[in-house]
Amino acid sequence: MRASAQVCEECRSSFNFWGHVYELLNREGDHQPSTEVLQSVIDAFAEQTSVPWWAKITDFATIVFDSFLQPALAGVRSSERTTRQITVESGAFVVDLQVESATVQHQYLLTGQILTSGNSTGKINGAEVVLLSPDRVVQKTRVNELGEFWFDFSYGENLRLFIDIKGERGVGIMLPKLDELRREPMQ
Repeated sequence: MRASAQVCEECRSSFNFWGHVYELLNREGDHQPSTEVLQSVIDAFAEQTSVPWWAKITDFATIVFDSFLQPALAGVRSSERTTRQITVESGAFVVDLQVESATVQHQYLLTGQILTSGNSTGKINGAEVVLLSPDRVVQKTRVNELGEFWFDFSYGENLRLFIDIKGERGVGIMLPKLDELRREPMQ
């Protein structure tokens, strides 16, 4: 029995397609992604390396207001933003935050105030506030009698705040990227 030299069009098309796939897979090892792409992937999956215990005892706050999401004022040319206002809410608590870029490059000032509704039994005065990076505690402080706190810190990525209010579940806040606040040194 003699094999037919004729090949149907569907078989030829399938053969060509899989031949191209084979070539692409052989060249895949030659491809090197850019540093920016690698960093964005690392940032996207940084949550998996976060401090494991705090997610279990924390209610994560939702953003109610972010000044960077507001449109620029009409008629204003270029307003360099060096301060970011953020308001978050978690259960009976509202936390007002202000992140400010210091004049020294990569230095930031974070000030905040914790406010409560009448539904909370927790005592805000003396609550502990912890600034965390994915793998360590950056700084700790306690709020004053008005619920105010502040941190002065060097730049870090994937920063979070954990607020421990006695008698309540913790409040967790994922801080936004601080890159937008960086100032270039004045010349």
